[in-house]
Amino acid sequence: MRPRHRLDLGWSDLVFGWAAGLRGGDRAALEDAVLDAADLVGQGMVTLSVRSGWDLLLTVLDWPPGEEIVVTAITHPEMIAIIEAHGLRAVPVDLDRDSLAPGRAELDAALTPRTRAVLVAHLFGGRSDVTEIVAWARQHALLLVEDAAQAFTGPSDLLDPRVDVAFYSFGLIKTASAAGGALVGVRDPALLERLRDRHGSWPVQRGGSYAARLLKAAGLLLLSRPGLYGVLFALFGRLGRPPDRLINSVTRSFRGTPADPERLHRFRRQPSAALLAVLLRRLRTFDGARLARRGALGEQMSAELPSEVFHPGGALAGRTHWLYPVVVADPDALVAQLQGVGVDASRGTSNLEVVATTTHPAPRCAAGTMAGIVYLPIYPDLPEEVRRRILTVLSGPGSPRP
Repeated sequence: MRPRHRLDLGWSDLVFGWAAGLRGGDRAALEDAVLDAADLVGQGMVTLSVRSGWDLLLTVLDWPPGEEIVVTAITHPEMIAIIEAHGLRAVPVDLDRDSLAPGRAELDAALTPRTRAVLVAHLFGGRSDVTEIVAWARQHALLLVEDAAQAFTGPSDLLDPRVDVAFYSFGLIKTASAAGGALVGVRDPALLERLRDRHGSWPVQRGGSYAARLLKAAGLLLLSRPGLYGVLFALFGRLGRPPDRLINSVTRSFRGTPADPERLHRFRRQPSAALLAVLLRRLRTFDGARLARRGALGEQMSAELPSEVFHPGGALAGRTHWLYPVVVADPDALVAQLQGVGVDASRGTSNLEVVATTTHPAPRCAAGTMAGIVYLPIYPDLPEEVRRRILTVLSGPGSPRP
């Protein structure tokens, strides 16, 4: 059974991380080195996760309860939970299925006198064109924030000069994974100083917590071998337990549900010296060639997809295909067909969800896209024979159609 995803880190990174935990280090010096490697000196900071950075930003801004943040309609549910935990309201805007960005009409319809910011999530390893969003945000004096957790392409040009704040994730299943950590780019020096001051009051992540995270990564690396993965898959099938539940729980960064009020306290940690050391190593040894191979493989897949199969995000720039989604009428049937030929596709590889609140229902296009989505395995060491097997299933007479 071919696994749905391969971690973008190796055994040497894990050993380095465990050794760094034993060795300790100067956290301030390590963070300075990370920011230098990312070309964010004087324009950024490092947090435990993107959610930690988002919570920190909303804490420092301290907007009155009831103020609104316009959010693109597909994002991580905890980004919305954090907005609501601060007494604010998330207002989703629908997305075009090709550009994965909202149009001007959708943005205008979401605007109210209480709107304070717009949060744009870049999806599936590509980048939406934010030109129109930038112009709209500037016209209405709104803070513009990019959630680029899935869009890291290398340690340069991480802060678009048109954007106020940008987040990049190095979590367990992300590109250039450090099994945790996030880079936060901040355009305004005064805001950055306030963020750093508040962040400095948070407790530091315990070394044991990060070591355990590395242990999870080790387990996932072992299970990514097709033979072992197939055994686990068959075992869970016999027990009547979906493998998705185990895999998603292992890759989850924080325990609990998005609505759990105690969850915020788990976000509020400064990264340990070991995490900073591993993140520095990952930035300095970033493998751009591997990323290019993944991107090229995804583009080749897109060129060979049957015309009846829809691939969202076709208009995104510089797609790296961190995830490779297709949309079909019967996603469960497609997952079952692929698993039947030894390929573990999934509907839940990512934690992405459609934004819906008590005051704003799920936007139509975003909801329709996510209702039919299946993530296909696309990574550089996926054998060509397996990719051909996937295409055969998608092209077969019994394959689900969008």
